[in-house]
Amino acid sequence: MELKQNNKSLFILKNLHKRYDNDSIKSKIKIRIASVYEITGENENALDLYLKIIKSDLKSWYAAISSNRIVKIIKKHKLYVSNDEVLYVSKALFYSKKYYNSYHFLRKNFKGTMSNNDYKIFFIRLLSRLKKNKLIKILLKKTKKNKFFYFSLLYNRADELWKMRKKGKAVS
Repeated sequence: MELKQNNKSLFILKNLHKRYDNDSIKSKIKIRIASVYEITGENENALDLYLKIIKSDLKSWYAAISSNRIVKIIKKHKLYVSNDEVLYVSKALFYSKKYYNSYHFLRKNFKGTMSNNDYKIFFIRLLSRLKKNKLIKILLKKTKKNKFFYFSLLYNRADELWKMRKKGKAVS
């Protein structure tokens, strides 16, 4: 009986999704569809939908909800996400002010080295929020040979400190 209700819910939600052009409403419907997928055990489908929501607007509250659900799905079902997707989820957690969760998700799920500059720029912002000054120094030291990128990292660190209302540290 319950399976028929879930199938009926999916049918209705998918039809509603087709009818709307508003991105906010579409994201809300996608969250509902993804939650039905979770209930029915279709965790890969839920994960894909949550990732689409995050990619559409990293700073929305829909992305915050989706990033939390992704963390739980990956942890519970041991699903794989690419490094780019790990970065998206971590950024969504960061923008929802879950810095600690963002850091641990990134560290646990990012595979390989930090060769990606987007990763490094985001990571220095995250480390600044977490006041991990030793790691910041290590990261800056590793990039010192590339002056342009080194100054880009310094700028992003200063910008994050400024947003944290630590203006004195940002300009020093």
